[in-house]
Amino acid sequence: MKKNMLNIFISIFLCSFSLSTFASLLISPTRLVLDERSRSANVILMNTSNEIQSYRLDWKELKALPEGGYRELSQQELLSFPILSRMARLSPKQVTLKPGESQTVKVSARKPRNLNDGEYRSHLQFTALPKVEVNASSPSTTSIKLNVLLSYSIPVIFRLGQFQYGNKINNISLKHDKKNNKATINIELQKQGKYSLSGNLFAYWKPLNSSKETRVGILNGFNFHHELDNIVAKVAWENFTLAAGTLRVVYQGTQEFSGTKLSDYSLTITPAMVKSALN
Repeated sequence: MKKNMLNIFISIFLCSFSLSTFASLLISPTRLVLDERSRSANVILMNTSNEIQSYRLDWKELKALPEGGYRELSQQELLSFPILSRMARLSPKQVTLKPGESQTVKVSARKPRNLNDGEYRSHLQFTALPKVEVNASSPSTTSIKLNVLLSYSIPVIFRLGQFQYGNKINNISLKHDKKNNKATINIELQKQGKYSLSGNLFAYWKPLNSSKETRVGILNGFNFHHELDNIVAKVAWENFTLAAGTLRVVYQGTQEFSGTKLSDYSLTITPAMVKSALN
């Protein structure tokens, strides 16, 4: 443990971040949870652009990765993965929105007989459709403007049976980019239940000989999906300063876990560790 703590400052890492955005479409909420008592829910879409926009809604089957993000399920994995889309319904499946206009989409689940207890998930995908435009040189001719089809997806979950969940943070480590004096906090989490979790990850810093704790990083909307036993989350440390003190990470629940502290972990950084990292 001491060796692991001592080495947290030795690695050099250039922090880089990518954001998933879907231009001109506001989606709320960004995660849906259904169960036996609440088998339907609504997603609200709003066109925030100054043009008429059309979107197609369909399902995408994705698997969470331990390092974060998703990949599409293979044909073989589709045979055994607990997919929601086979029993899900959408209404409507396509929307056209004027600037500033909103639309409610209903998502519902029809539970088949003898369905096994567990958690079922598919991702609801919103794809922007290409615009049809009139050719200026020939008003009677229409043409499709060639665009890259932008899409964004949100997880939709259906739970059946006794709700069992839990997790713990096994370790936190720091990757320090000395050149730019930036740091990323790597948080290793382990699942302790059958079901997925959702919340925000907060990082707090308390300098040595100080009683004041300051928030130095946050990762909003962090999902720990049911198919993973372990996952590594990354949180950027804002205004990083290499010094002795205590780094604390808290996984705070949101949505159905609102008001619940899912897990926390503290790491003490000693003056000797700081001196070693600087040498």
